[in-house]
Amino acid sequence: MADAAPLVGQVALVSGAGRGLGRELALGLAAAGARVGLVGRTRSSLDAVLHECAALGARGVAVPADVADRDQARAAVDTVVRDLGPVDLLVTNAGLRERAAMTPWEADPDDWWRVVETNLRGTFLLDRLVLPAMVGRGAGRVLHVGSGMGQRPHPGWSAYAVSKAAVSRLTDSLAAALEDTGVTV
Repeated sequence: MADAAPLVGQVALVSGAGRGLGRELALGLAAAGARVGLVGRTRSSLDAVLHECAALGARGVAVPADVADRDQARAAVDTVVRDLGPVDLLVTNAGLRERAAMTPWEADPDDWWRVVETNLRGTFLLDRLVLPAMVGRGAGRVLHVGSGMGQRPHPGWSAYAVSKAAVSRLTDSLAAALEDTGVTV
């Protein structure tokens, strides 16, 4: 018989947890018995998800942070670890898409790069902050949320497509580096 709550006692950190897929993942993890660290940019949406997780019986913490900012990412991870314990499952879901579809040469360079920084740098920073402890314990799981747009060209949303392709390669690189450590990605 399968365990009805396979994640009981485990700590899951979910970035981009305030809405959309991140919210749904956080709620699913809470329902499965995990303690949830909710990270995102908007306090009010994180608090609403935290309330929903609590209604499912899960303990959690909401931490507003821009995961593409090194100091904010570190503070978010530190808060989750302090309040809930070491991270057993990292879900890097925070992501942006360009404000409007346009060709790469028409795109605003700052907007284009902001998408890449959030989607790729945010993933990298969270991995870098959480993985050493997982490797030290010989256990842990990392889930990078990707997109089919990272597997095929998309001229109107090139920053998003480029960043998701890079996250896919980062995932492959980490999987190879983590072989035989007890940590899966």
